[in-house]
Amino acid sequence: MSAIDARRLAMGAVLLLLAAGAGCAARWTAARGSVGSGLVSKVHYLSPELAGGEIVRVDGLTSQWMEAGRLAVSARIRNRSEDPIALSVRAVFIDRAGNSLPAADDWRLLRIEPQQSIPFEAAAPNALAADYRIEVRRAANY
Repeated sequence: MSAIDARRLAMGAVLLLLAAGAGCAARWTAARGSVGSGLVSKVHYLSPELAGGEIVRVDGLTSQWMEAGRLAVSARIRNRSEDPIALSVRAVFIDRAGNSLPAADDWRLLRIEPQQSIPFEAAAPNALAADYRIEVRRAANY
């Protein structure tokens, strides 16, 4: 093999490695940038009377990647009724395989006055979260 052929072979191997690395980086960027692509609905109303959005509504749902690579979500939860309401709310974070991650903080009790809304924020327990959903139910014993 000539010196030119050896250089071409080496360059081909380098280009192949660079292309493979770029492909991995592109897949990682796409996966990290596609929050929410896996779930049909981001909000799950677990109490049947809340399901239509007539009593409670989750608005302004946003997500972002924090510096440590953890997913953070925020929303406003609105009481659309004429009565105070007590709710239990949590964010469930999901990895790329579709498994729920252990909760950093589980159900939060929220009491919302009539026609008012309050903020809700949560962060994934680690950097494995790729998606999320917000679960809302009536609080027990209220």
